Amino acid sequence: MDPKAAALVEDLFDGWLAMPSMDDFLVAEDPKNISSQSQETVDSLSRIPSSTGQDVEPSSDVQTAASDRTSRQRREHTKSRLGCVLCKRRKVKYTYLMNAILGLAGSHLALQVTETSTEATLSHRQKAIQGLERTFANWPPPAEEAHIMLATSYLLCFQSSYIEDGFLEHILSLRGCAVLSQLILEESLQGPFTLEVNMHNVFLESKLKSFPHLDQELACEALNSLHDLRDLLVPLEASSIERAIIAALVETILPLLEPEREPKSDTDPETTLAPSPIISPLATPKNSLKPTPYGRMHIQNPLCTPDCIIDFDKIPWDTITIPASHAPDPVKSFNALMYSLLILANWPQDLLLNLFDHSNQLGNVVMAHFLAVRFVISPLSSPQTGMKTPVGAMMKWMEKILDAIEDDEAEQWTQYVEWPKKILRCVKANVQRKKGLNHGDIYEMLLTDPAAFKEGRARK
Repeated sequence: MDPKAAALVEDLFDGWLAMPSMDDFLVAEDPKNISSQSQETVDSLSRIPSSTGQDVEPSSDVQTAASDRTSRQRREHTKSRLGCVLCKRRKVKYTYLMNAILGLAGSHLALQVTETSTEATLSHRQKAIQGLERTFANWPPPAEEAHIMLATSYLLCFQSSYIEDGFLEHILSLRGCAVLSQLILEESLQGPFTLEVNMHNVFLESKLKSFPHLDQELACEALNSLHDLRDLLVPLEASSIERAIIAALVETILPLLEPEREPKSDTDPETTLAPSPIISPLATPKNSLKPTPYGRMHIQNPLCTPDCIIDFDKIPWDTITIPASHAPDPVKSFNALMYSLLILANWPQDLLLNLFDHSNQLGNVVMAHFLAVRFVISPLSSPQTGMKTPVGAMMKWMEKILDAIEDDEAEQWTQYVEWPKKILRCVKANVQRKKGLNHGDIYEMLLTDPAAFKEGRARK
């Protein structure tokens, strides 16, 4: 064998032996010092006798290669097939961002497999939060780091949506994203999140132009359940968060009602067959489209100031299940759904915390409907990139809220959550079949077996 080739093989073999365990990439401590192990391997290989039984003097090329290897070790490089671990760590400029990425990956994995340990996942999340807090203490940061902070906040928000008891954390993380977004825009901190303010339109425009059919019986069940809450909410102040959320949920479903088609008479001119109602594109009324500087339909960004306020008192409560005369308006529905998130992201924090207090029975009823409507509507308007989002944690959120609802002397609270309970039974039955149930699975069920939601069962 050529001496240079022999030296290269030996280098590769040493690198393979020096490969640290996967844990060394995930913990904060330095990787184990394996240089002594590599040297022992080299010494043991040098003691292997030759095939002729005679000592063979190493050539100058081999000695040079060994000398180079020793000099590399003196520079404290930890050799592996992936390169120097220490050098790679020095390239991680924002450790709190890396911790947020690792935490998100761990929480996503926990929803896919049965047995996982969440200790490392929560540790990474805690380190990411602490890193954000330290950076906030020195505000304003450079423009680049401001966008790194926003990216970290997004990751923490996404991760909390995968945690079984992370509902409140999810909303608080969303509030953090909203605050950071507004600061970045106000202070003109240029970066990847300010390239185009309405970039979210690009991903949703085609989806909303070909919005699928929503089962009308399911929509009416949801509206009737929301209508039953009217008498509970009327006595509250006009600015109450409960009234605002219920109004937004009604406006999410109401635009998706379809007008009844008049029977076709024999004298009508022959027309072409309409597309299947399951996938038929819905013509959006022109007056509902608000032009943007980019010439696209107006879609509400859940992190920006709302363009209009949904008034609880202006909802047609007496005719809530009667569809409008025009075609369904999925853009209006989606904007109302985003407005419900804006309420949670921008309302005063003391009102938000009171809403999430499990002893607040009215708050429990409102949030049970909030999650039930999201289960039914969100998959229909979700872009392709969101179809793989797991729903197991969201199911747990709803289950804990419904478990906290109890009747008392003042009110029979359980009678107001019969519809959310059916939605929960349906989702839970499907999660038991498939642990990693996601938006795409619910989307298919809404199109092919909507009766599963109305009957509270698993998909056929």
